[in-house]
Amino acid sequence: MKSFNIFLFILLLFTIIVGQEINMIESPDEMEEDTTVISQYSLKVYYDSWYFCDYIKEEIDFLNFVRDRKQADIQIIITTFPTGSDGIEYSIQYVGQGKYEDICYKIKYYSLNTDSYDERRQGFLDTFKMGLMPFLAETPMAEYIQIDYTQESVSEHIVDPWNYWVFIVSLNGNFSGNSTYRNYGISSSIRAQRITEMHKLIFYLGLNYDEQLYDYADITTISISRGQSFSVYYAYSMAEHWSIGGKTGAFSNTYNNVKLGIYLSPAIEFNVFPYEEYNTKSLTCYYSFNAKHNDYYEETIYFKNSEYLFENRLTLNFRTTQQWGNMYMYLSGSHYLHDILMNRLSIGVGFSLNLIEGLSLNGHGNYSFIHNQISLPRSGATEEEVYLRIRELKTTYRFNSYFGISYTFGSIYTNIVNPRL
Repeated sequence: MKSFNIFLFILLLFTIIVGQEINMIESPDEMEEDTTVISQYSLKVYYDSWYFCDYIKEEIDFLNFVRDRKQADIQIIITTFPTGSDGIEYSIQYVGQGKYEDICYKIKYYSLNTDSYDERRQGFLDTFKMGLMPFLAETPMAEYIQIDYTQESVSEHIVDPWNYWVFIVSLNGNFSGNSTYRNYGISSSIRAQRITEMHKLIFYLGLNYDEQLYDYADITTISISRGQSFSVYYAYSMAEHWSIGGKTGAFSNTYNNVKLGIYLSPAIEFNVFPYEEYNTKSLTCYYSFNAKHNDYYEETIYFKNSEYLFENRLTLNFRTTQQWGNMYMYLSGSHYLHDILMNRLSIGVGFSLNLIEGLSLNGHGNYSFIHNQISLPRSGATEEEVYLRIRELKTTYRFNSYFGISYTFGSIYTNIVNPRL
């Protein structure tokens, strides 16, 4: 312990000396170059997102980016949502503070699914700059801003030859191992979707296969897991707060002991807030009635080789993104009609909070009470299946959690980006 304390003292002394040397080495010209980055007339901006963060700071030299929202003239809040064409909708919210507190609005940028990363970030940058204009107009820097229109106006009706249909095909494989272990895996999927303001229709087909081989102490163990699924999902925007729809499909999964499962789940959803406000807040109540028929690989713990099942499911979901951070909470419960004691209840919460200047708190967690494992095989799981976790095991609960806290202090400016090393 004494040697460790001496090591820490030497390390601290070395850090102080090196820091002083670096400050002495910097020339007056270099120091002047750093300080000229910060203009007394520049708006102070708190960029509350990681989307294209470094790129924005590198490309915009007429703003002062600060590390704490309470030091800012403008807080930028960015949320994203997938579009019907499998692109991305970036919603940029500008929240004025101090003398700019009367200015608060949103602007949106839409990227295509065929856009490259560079095209997305350039399009986002152009849109982001436009949103700054009402704030810049209130500063002495307004006389240096020019607005131009680079394309002739064309009035025409756009005809979509695909009629809003989007198709996504994927094929993935993996291979890993060492002298005693091998793992092979392959998965593929096809998705076809058509999303408009009133309708959402999605077809999905997925396949996966995974094989693990252990060869140790003259004992060779091979385990295989596989699954297939097909589903059709539909939603109709019935009113400003209401949606109806449902899901149907079929699946097979060795992990859950289901040889063939077929289901139909009509559903209805109510959002306390208008759906157009989903970027900042939503509070939904979702109910579905599930009718299922399962054929099993092995006889279950309830002596069933196949059965019909009917289930009620209710989910409450709250999400919000505000100046102080973001948070989500959900509560979901379900039970089978033939036995209300065969049920499941899940609760979860996640948050990222800006408590005070420089201090942030974040975390998430969920917990499930499980009493509805109807497909467990009566024969149980082998020792290999337990170790490899390729077979569902009996349990009455499941949970996971994460928690973190951080504190930042020092210079409030974060204009400079150095990508070296």
